Amino acid sequence: MTNRIFYFRHMNGVFSPPTDSLPKLALVIAMFIQIVIVTHGSFPL
Repeated sequence: MTNRIFYFRHMNGVFSPPTDSLPKLALVIAMFIQIVIVTHGSFPL
């Protein structure tokens, strides 16, 4: 999980300009949704 977050942060830093915050926000939202899906898929409540 930590490696995946670090990987997405690294890719975000490479592909997104520092002044462009919209792709970063979209990436954070997508990453959060993916983590929630993986967590609920592995541990259904």
